[in-house]
Amino acid sequence: MYMEYTVNLRMMLLTISLFFSTFSHGAESYLTGNIVNITAVEQGMLIMLDTGVPGNCEGTPYNWMLIKQEHTVMISVTLAMWMSGKKTFTVYTKERASSFCEVGQIDPAE
Repeated sequence: MYMEYTVNLRMMLLTISLFFSTFSHGAESYLTGNIVNITAVEQGMLIMLDTGVPGNCEGTPYNWMLIKQEHTVMISVTLAMWMSGKKTFTVYTKERASSFCEVGQIDPAE
């Protein structure tokens, strides 16, 4: 009886720890905030959120995140929202491959 209880408790703790480790890892690659600045560079469009950068973007210069030039739909949506005054986004990022953190998806909140 005691052995069965111990095994069940261990399995429950393992399940809970796996759930929370997956959950916290997911939050490392996205962030919600208001776009406070945009600019264009040779590689594409740079955006800056008022909330900083996701955890996987630490060290990106001045908190700029890059939407690559070839991702024209993301750039178009970002510019349209920016021009309309709707600037709240959730930004999903990829691992840093260059100096800037790369945006893989944007999700306007409005």
